[in-house]
Amino acid sequence: MRIWKSTTLATLAWALLGTTAAWGMDPPGWFKDVSGWGKDLPGWGVQAGLALPLGSDLSTTVGSNLNLSLGGHRDWTFAPGQTLRSRLDLAWYGVGTQSATSGGLTQEIRTRVKSEAFGADYLLHMPWLGERWSVAPGLAWIRWTVDSSNRLERSTGRFSPSGASSWTRQALSLTGTYRWDRQREAELRLVSSHYGYENLPTRTATLNFLWHF
Repeated sequence: MRIWKSTTLATLAWALLGTTAAWGMDPPGWFKDVSGWGKDLPGWGVQAGLALPLGSDLSTTVGSNLNLSLGGHRDWTFAPGQTLRSRLDLAWYGVGTQSATSGGLTQEIRTRVKSEAFGADYLLHMPWLGERWSVAPGLAWIRWTVDSSNRLERSTGRFSPSGASSWTRQALSLTGTYRWDRQREAELRLVSSHYGYENLPTRTATLNFLWHF
């Protein structure tokens, strides 16, 4: 029970900070007092890159190809070497196809997956890595949307039902970043989450290039 309460409070805190970041509002006064938030002006930015599904579950659904990822973010540096980054990430995965034939019946399932993630990363500058490097644990909520069609075909005819399903799941991430200058940055991002009616585990790796305004 104590662990559950701690996890819930941490989740609510991240959600509050991420929401204020996304809407451009000031964070609560108590957070300003303890962290020094607002010493530096916030910075907007966009990111674009390639996402790769890891593990068998998502790879089986969409294949193992590289997929487009786009998004935006906003940064607050509230202490030396520490930055909170709220972010929105969208990814469009390719069409996955699974087929089988048995007893004169051919079945082909085609699926397309899209993810919409909103969350926050806590960037920590590590001096021993060099002044341009940082690491960032993160928390996010991902809305998974799966469009699917199921084609059943036999000698007497064909039947092709289709539909779409969506689920929202919590996700944990770990990101490593390298910053060339004030405007340009690159990141490698690993995300672990779940999706589907059976709450299957899913992991993705994304290589993004960031531009800060």
